[in-house]
Amino acid sequence: MIQVQQGYTPADATQAAHLYDAAFGSKYRSAIPSRERRILLLSEALDPAYCFAAFHEDQLVGIAGFQGPQGSFTGGIHWEGLRKHCGFAGACRAAPLLALLSRSPAEGELLMDGISVLADFRGQGIGRQLLQAIITHAQQEKDQHVRLDVIDQNLDARRLYERMGFQEVNQQRFPLLKPLLGFSGSTEMHYSIPSEPL
Repeated sequence: MIQVQQGYTPADATQAAHLYDAAFGSKYRSAIPSRERRILLLSEALDPAYCFAAFHEDQLVGIAGFQGPQGSFTGGIHWEGLRKHCGFAGACRAAPLLALLSRSPAEGELLMDGISVLADFRGQGIGRQLLQAIITHAQQEKDQHVRLDVIDQNLDARRLYERMGFQEVNQQRFPLLKPLLGFSGSTEMHYSIPSEPL
């Protein structure tokens, strides 16, 4: 049985970092080539207060991060952590590349900050449960919509978002940045929060 809750304990930080890196490591690889360093950085930088976590028994098997006015799941990725884990030269290289990936929520908007499910647990509806938790949280916070950006190669994720009611609002194409970012475009999608309780 899968249990979904907001946040996780420090004991789960390394597993959360592995989950996040499994889904988004390709985006961070140009900035931080070493997977070991990415895991160390993420295990310290990810803020569990801004995520929903799926557990099977005591095992963390899925995460869905978000950003709001007070903070974000990945908000702890900053200069000090980069310098600690990558050295000064590595931090100087990584910081501008990571800046290309940064986004901020608009007023009345809850911004998704990544979703990932452990490979052995995919296809069991965990992604849907995590997204539903995000949507419910957004409604409780009186947000008008949930926003996410899905990269052009991630067709499975896009199909899930569409089934959940997310709609495309914008596309961005940047083929010249593909060698740096690992992808050449993304689609912005919104879920409009219903006025009545879910």
